[in-house]
Amino acid sequence: KNITLQRDILSYINKNYMHKISLKDIAARFHMSEKYFSRFFKNSFQITFIEYLNSVRLEKAASLLTTTDMPVTEIAFICGFVNISYFIRSFKKAFGNSPHVFRKNS
Repeated sequence: KNITLQRDILSYINKNYMHKISLKDIAARFHMSEKYFSRFFKNSFQITFIEYLNSVRLEKAASLLTTTDMPVTEIAFICGFVNISYFIRSFKKAFGNSPHVFRKNS
């Protein structure tokens, strides 16, 4: 049962990463309290829900940066980031370069 639930949660995130997914929403979607969902997620995947969601979004952004010529801000929004400076900061932390430099180097 846990394996199915874990797969369903990851599948839901991968299909909906571009939308706003709050902890409250996803916990309710899987019939759990926020606290229980957070604990379940962390115990299942050794990463917090928000860290995982952001990593999915950043991977999609990196892919779009290398395969399209869309503006960085558009890519950020498409990938579910509403705050551009947060996106750039997170991207730099994950990939070691700003989105612009990452694109130029790839």
